[in-house]
Amino acid sequence: MFDHRNNNLKKLNAMFAAAAVFTFLVTGCSLNSAEESGTTEETASVTESAVPENDDTQNITEMTASLADEEQDSAEAVVASPVLNVVSEDVPYTTDISDLFTERDLRTEYEITEKINLDEITDSVLTITGEGVYELSGKFSGQIRIKSEGKVQLVLNQAEITCPDGSAVYVEDAKKVFITLAENSENTLSDGTGYSDETTDGAVIWSADSLTVNGSGILTINAGEDEGITCKDDLVIAGGTINVNAVGNGIKGKDYVAVYDGTVNITAGGDGLKSSNATDTGMGFIYIKNGSFSIQAEEDGIQAESELIIENGDFNITSGGGTANAPEKHDDFGGFGKGGFNMQNTETADTESDTVSVKGMKAGSMLYLSGGSLTLNTADDGLHSNGSLYIAGGSLNLAAGDKGLHADTSLTISDGNINISQSYEGIEAADILVSGGTVRVKSSDDGFNASDGTEQGAMGTASDCSLEISGGYVYVNADGDGLDSNGNLTVSGGTVLADGPTNDGNGALDSNGGITVTGGFLLAAGSSGMAEYPDEASQNVIVITLDYYQNADTLVTICDQDGNEIISYTPSKQFNSVVFSSEALESGKEYTLYLGGTSTASQENGLYETGSYQKDGTESGSVTLEDSVSFIGTAKSMGMGGGMMGGRGGFGGQMPENMELPTDENGEITMPEDFDPSQMQGGRGGFGGQMPENFELPTDENGDIDRSQFKNHNQRPDNFGQDRTQQTG
Repeated sequence: MFDHRNNNLKKLNAMFAAAAVFTFLVTGCSLNSAEESGTTEETASVTESAVPENDDTQNITEMTASLADEEQDSAEAVVASPVLNVVSEDVPYTTDISDLFTERDLRTEYEITEKINLDEITDSVLTITGEGVYELSGKFSGQIRIKSEGKVQLVLNQAEITCPDGSAVYVEDAKKVFITLAENSENTLSDGTGYSDETTDGAVIWSADSLTVNGSGILTINAGEDEGITCKDDLVIAGGTINVNAVGNGIKGKDYVAVYDGTVNITAGGDGLKSSNATDTGMGFIYIKNGSFSIQAEEDGIQAESELIIENGDFNITSGGGTANAPEKHDDFGGFGKGGFNMQNTETADTESDTVSVKGMKAGSMLYLSGGSLTLNTADDGLHSNGSLYIAGGSLNLAAGDKGLHADTSLTISDGNINISQSYEGIEAADILVSGGTVRVKSSDDGFNASDGTEQGAMGTASDCSLEISGGYVYVNADGDGLDSNGNLTVSGGTVLADGPTNDGNGALDSNGGITVTGGFLLAAGSSGMAEYPDEASQNVIVITLDYYQNADTLVTICDQDGNEIISYTPSKQFNSVVFSSEALESGKEYTLYLGGTSTASQENGLYETGSYQKDGTESGSVTLEDSVSFIGTAKSMGMGGGMMGGRGGFGGQMPENMELPTDENGEITMPEDFDPSQMQGGRGGFGGQMPENFELPTDENGDIDRSQFKNHNQRPDNFGQDRTQQTG
């Protein structure tokens, strides 16, 4: 569709080339303009040449203007949305991606206006003022400066440019600049240290105006002063291989960064890829349609001041040195009341504004991912949004020093394959909704945590937060709470497996606002000290509490009254509490629990396909489902409203500061007359009163309490003294 215009352009370019004049002046490689330095620069430009007029030929000036208008319409035509493959019309982001890429951004062919052999240039500044396409080849010690009212395209073809005291390519002024990497070419741009103009940002490529990098060749950027590429306008990457080694940020665009395709490899002492406009509405975003990204950043891997939108691409990102550099977390849980007191070291929170951000991907307002493959190893969060986070597709493999996924407001997972192999907390936001996809989480604290970051939830008070799983597949292996909500926790669909904690200060399920089950498949196993079960269910639930801890990988099987296997599951850690709900449980029928034994079926995350249980386990209780929530074991008598089995009196760990227990005249702890010690089960070693003299809890080789010696969370060890007169309270 552009043939007739290109033919006219070729004719005009031929006339221009015939009259092209290039002259060069030796100057310093300073970023100061020639006028400021008091010198007079001769420049490289394309000049016009008079052409005789006749009936068939326009005046050359008019032709130039006419063809320039046509070239503007054709070469800069916005690529139609079908080429962009817009995900859908109801995407949550506000950025208009339909006009980010022009035809010229994506063009692989071009007409050379002038070829410049850099080996022949002895001067230190080459200034280009004329609009055109300039091919640069050879070695040059100096600066390429662009100062033009038109569009300038630099085609790098085996070019090596080094400026010892300034930017290798400096765009002072232009309508738009293209840096094109010629096919099969390898090019290098470098700067030095100690820029002569201290007021100008240090960057190997610095542009005041719109900048596009395209082509199919290779560009290596060595930034010894600060940044690799800095654009004070919009920055587009449409192809080629870009290797950046920078002491500061790798690649930075101000208004936005848009990537259509290409290979980007960054090693940066600051952020890897970023957009920095935090003041103008609608700016400061990053959009990535496709490409391959390998980023090693001392700070954030990819950071957008507003929206970060990823449709596709391969990403391998390490930020802040990865999980090996994650700060140690201190979480001394004190099981006081429901939800307990979170005694987490608050020093990090108090100084957060002073610390360097070391997240994998970070968005100021919204992060949206609909495809691609992500492998992230981060000292802080893997994916982080100060607003909302949406995952609508893609494959994610995350190892995070803090949260795998975090959003300040809402976090929605509707599709994709998410594997969080290491984290402090796996997934955190004020409101979390999982409606599809596959999610696997390993965490040293909570697996899912619906929290708004306030102290309200830590005090056990219900807040305006929510965790809902309505579809998909979720597996959690958590050392803290498996599924935790400071507000409501709802399971209405999908498959949910939670291997919860082994300590009594946390539970596989934890909610300050209540747990509701209306559908889906739920199986949660862990310790019973702070375990909770649904207080509202329209689908049958069986709650199992065992007198003894069972070893990890012990088969748990539930069969119906006809002997049919309903579930077989092996928790990955020791446990004495199981909560199970499925549409397979029918009211009025009896169900029997078996512990141990074997199954010959295949399993995933401990859940076996049914039908192959060998019926060689030990019968350990049964129940007829007469209510929506039924019990095997002692859990029913221990439920404390909201389904909390942990007692509200026991102190498991540290007490809140300045809190004093009631004492008598002898200084011994006293309790109300109607206090029932058998109801106190909360927390780690939650004994209501003082221990007998010389009593020691059993410990393992590491000096930690050996909980395998406990029969139950509310029973004493076997070696507990029989002289109860030594106890008070």
